[in-house]
Amino acid sequence: MYYLYKPNKQTVTAVKTLKKIPQIYWRSAWKKIFPWFVVLTVIGFFLSQTSIADNKDLNLNWWEPWLLEYSAVYSYGLLCPIIIVNCRRWLLDSTQIYWSFFKILLLYLPFTFLFISLMLLVRNVAYLLIEDSSWYSGSLYERYIYEFPKSIPFYFAVVFGTYTKIYFETYQKERINAAQLNEKLLIAQIGILRNQLQPHFLFNTLNLISGTMYQDVDKADSIITRLGDLLRYSLTAEQTPWVTFAQEMQAMNSFLEIAKLRFDDRIQTKMDIQEGVNSILIPVMLLQPLLENAIKYGIEPSDQKGEIVIAARLLDDRLHIMISNPSLSQTSLQPSFGVGLKNTKERLQLLFGDLASISLNKEQNKRIVLSLTLPASFKDNKQQSRKACL
Repeated sequence: MYYLYKPNKQTVTAVKTLKKIPQIYWRSAWKKIFPWFVVLTVIGFFLSQTSIADNKDLNLNWWEPWLLEYSAVYSYGLLCPIIIVNCRRWLLDSTQIYWSFFKILLLYLPFTFLFISLMLLVRNVAYLLIEDSSWYSGSLYERYIYEFPKSIPFYFAVVFGTYTKIYFETYQKERINAAQLNEKLLIAQIGILRNQLQPHFLFNTLNLISGTMYQDVDKADSIITRLGDLLRYSLTAEQTPWVTFAQEMQAMNSFLEIAKLRFDDRIQTKMDIQEGVNSILIPVMLLQPLLENAIKYGIEPSDQKGEIVIAARLLDDRLHIMISNPSLSQTSLQPSFGVGLKNTKERLQLLFGDLASISLNKEQNKRIVLSLTLPASFKDNKQQSRKACL
């Protein structure tokens, strides 16, 4: 009984891939060889034209200058990888520059001997096929002595070109590595700053709960519920560093509700959000330390009612956020950056550089205004840019 083996889909795909390997190899090799072949052909053409002009008084066949020059050019080009490979082995760095250069000089002797031998072989074979006679019947020793110094400029031109390419590639790799390192460092720094903000916020909120739970259990329970919402939102920062302004404000409403429960009727809020701002992307948990600062300096020190105003505008492709709070006499020195605002400023500097700014100003109406400006990036544009990067 015979059993027929039916290969599965993965096996068929693997076999097809193996069949394509030689084609891929030769296609890749041809892409590297063809430009080199074109360069050698052009050089041989100009050298042949020069040889024809120099030897016009000699009784030469029309094909002889072409044969003589192209036999030299193609032979040299065929052996050039020997120079290139050894130049890549013997780098001219500060630790071994003299030893490497000495080895490059020594390489000239065997390389040139091999080149002259190959060139003479090609010429003699070609003459035997065309003229039925050898090209050169004189002393080989004299011929080698004649050809050896002629190869010096070509040899060192290849050496110079190879080392130039090597150091250009090294420079490009160092730039790419430096850029990747800076990017990783930037991500790490932003993560550190963000992690500093979250414990700071959590510490203050837990203090709020501990100060309320023995006085009003229902209020403490409501604070814990809203704290849970905020903690869930803050945990998304690990996976989603950017959120829309609307998402951030939804989370900040929970934060403000906690503050209202703490200060009873002393705190009032007003939102002045321009239409179209809600879809702008901002760093997650950006507004929390700013609102905390406004409550700390504008509401907490006083027994009077106070209003916190949050305004957002889109002007000239830039998002302008303003958070204002009452300016109290005992907090007249408020326009200075505490831990939260300092970390926010550093975070914006890392993300946007000079394109973002944050400042505190005291207005004539006895209010402190925190102004924040950053480039406006919309959700759809951000997704498209990420797809382009992938």
